[in-house]
Amino acid sequence: EQNTIHFNYAYDLKLNEKLGLSLGISGGTDIYAINYQDLELRQVNDPFIFSNKNNTVLPDFNIGIYLHSNKIYEKKTFSSSETQKDFFVGISVQHILDVIIDNQITANDSYLKKHFNLIGGYTLPVNNELAFEANSLLKYLPQVPFQAEVGIKAKYMDSYWAGINYRSSNDIILKLGLFISDNFLIAYSFDLLTSKIPNKISHELVIGYRIQNQQKEIKY
Repeated sequence: EQNTIHFNYAYDLKLNEKLGLSLGISGGTDIYAINYQDLELRQVNDPFIFSNKNNTVLPDFNIGIYLHSNKIYEKKTFSSSETQKDFFVGISVQHILDVIIDNQITANDSYLKKHFNLIGGYTLPVNNELAFEANSLLKYLPQVPFQAEVGIKAKYMDSYWAGINYRSSNDIILKLGLFISDNFLIAYSFDLLTSKIPNKISHELVIGYRIQNQQKEIKY
């Protein structure tokens, strides 16, 4: 079992009227838990299963960079102009610390190896309220099979969204999200895994707060 507590920070830099660059960092702790009593052993009284240690708490940090285009458009349901991303591309690195996990089951320690992710997508507006976003994700981890993911997401008024993704390992991911206010968001994803692990369902809940830089607009 794995539980993660992370704090995320992102800064958006306007390069020009058409392009923006976002930088993000995530840090926190990962909590790994093993219930030894639930393990099904091929060998009774396995000598490697001797520890009473159930939890391991490790620091973890991630970093990413994200390039996107900006399109200013008027929403019929809003009184002000807002920014919609026409396309985006980004790269991120997870577990940049290469933290060592004290393995109590085997004689060798384990490592949180770096994960490299490349994302890209394009948003196609239908009208001032509805838009569809096609997205892709490529994952690379040394000594692990390459993984690809594609998906599509429908966004309504930039406040509600729902989407579905398909992963090359034959997994299906369902996503829902909404902005409760201009700055406060909540999102949920449901992963249906097809691997041979006993628990084939994964849940993820994201709660975020967006801090906007209030700048006065100078008109000429």
